Amino acid sequence: MLDHRKSLEALFAKITERDGVARYFKKNLIGSLVRANVRRAFAEEWHYRQKSEWLPESASLLSVSNFRPEIVTTEEKRYYPSRTVTENIIKDDKGEFSLPSSIQQTIDVLEKEPNMQEQARQLREKYGSHPQKDRSFHYLPYRTDSNLEIDFLKETLPLPEIGELNLEVYYNGDKTLTDLHINCYERRSEGDDWAYVGKYTPDFLILRRKGKSIDRAVIVETKGGPYARDPKFKKRRAFMEKEFSKRNPKFSYLYLEDELTSEERKQKTRAAIQKFFAA
Repeated sequence: MLDHRKSLEALFAKITERDGVARYFKKNLIGSLVRANVRRAFAEEWHYRQKSEWLPESASLLSVSNFRPEIVTTEEKRYYPSRTVTENIIKDDKGEFSLPSSIQQTIDVLEKEPNMQEQARQLREKYGSHPQKDRSFHYLPYRTDSNLEIDFLKETLPLPEIGELNLEVYYNGDKTLTDLHINCYERRSEGDDWAYVGKYTPDFLILRRKGKSIDRAVIVETKGGPYARDPKFKKRRAFMEKEFSKRNPKFSYLYLEDELTSEERKQKTRAAIQKFFAA
């Protein structure tokens, strides 16, 4: 630095003024910024290279260590299927379930009448085992966060494509019971510079197996109200739509908002299933 003494003294004279015996920075200058720039002028120039590596990961849909055989709750409406159906599924799996004869007779009558199929379905859903129990429910019951999530299950499980394409539908939104979380990033420049934007837990998986392994899966997110406009979620959604599916071709991503009608949700879901599994 002594080699530059004369230049520094000339700079110092230009940016300061004398008041008697004292010397001060001129009023329009910020002293701390001046000193920082001077130090920067004498700092060594350096460069760095960043390399990113994408590694395969495995995850489990059910974290058994956190599973509890009994549920105590004051919000029974948040669980699907209902307590009665849950108990009936368990009995059905053991070969111990049959509909009460009076309910079965009523259903039989309704199913024979024009325009009464929906009433018959509602009775069977309320009092029976679940007709799609072997295509969902890796644990019972699902503890959901919203009516939208319950509606999605009710709408999706009976879709003809689920049976025709041999698909399964699982709820993944309970963070305490799933190991399937996705670390999301956003690109900070055109290079390979990435910033972490949070861990994302998708709501549902619609999947197809090949043997015992999952072959392909549609990740489904259902979002409503202010949560859809949350800036943090927007970044995670952008990563899922633009990067995750591109780097993981065996996964597709479907986003559904509560502004859609039930019929619109079903149409979008069916279209996504047909495009990804039937193509």
